[in-house]
Amino acid sequence: MKAWPFLISASPHRDYTPVVVPDFIKEAGAVREVIRAAGGFETGPGEAIYFKGFRDGVGVVDLVFRVVDGTAAMLGQEGNEVLRDKQGRPIRLVEGIVLRNSLTEEPFTQAHLDDAHKAVEGHFRRFWNQEHHWESAASQGRDLRFGAGEKLRLQFKEAPQPHKVPAVPATTRGTMAESVKETWWKTNGKQTVAFCVVAGAALGAAYWAHRRSQKSKAQPERFADRVRQKSLPDHSPERG
Repeated sequence: MKAWPFLISASPHRDYTPVVVPDFIKEAGAVREVIRAAGGFETGPGEAIYFKGFRDGVGVVDLVFRVVDGTAAMLGQEGNEVLRDKQGRPIRLVEGIVLRNSLTEEPFTQAHLDDAHKAVEGHFRRFWNQEHHWESAASQGRDLRFGAGEKLRLQFKEAPQPHKVPAVPATTRGTMAESVKETWWKTNGKQTVAFCVVAGAALGAAYWAHRRSQKSKAQPERFADRVRQKSLPDHSPERG
């Protein structure tokens, strides 16, 4: 059985990038999808993530990986000083293997991830010193062997199931559309027409009520004028 090493990390010159990805993932143009699958996790000593069911662009594959701090020793330097970015934050390495078959029952050991680290270490050093554009390196499948060693404590994670819309056969699309229209008319059409009739009647009634109120306001004013005129004293000269 084959396993493909992969590595995601950062450098003083760029943010987290797929440094090494399996050759079949690179060929499928799904390099960035590796970050989506493996990003955002933390692991402690002796732990690893088993991410089951990564699908985007490459079919169903599984990832087994750990998250560790980058150190000066990984760059061939002396000491174990933690590598940091320009803001002083520790630089992490997300490193592990990609499987095209599920092996959740097998005893993954620290040696499996150590071997993956050795396979990508040279690429990490070149990535660290590369100031310009970095093109992800492609890893080849390696034989996965199981034997004695410190067994990893796996945290199982599963990719969400993609939502699939069933295809409609071309021969049934016309009849299906007609069925949808008929169903809509039975359930909503009559109610919609009734609503429009009631709404129109209500608007008409409101309009005529408004007209009558305007007339009723005008008539009292004219009547008051007439009353006021009749109540005024008559100042015309008296007739002899």
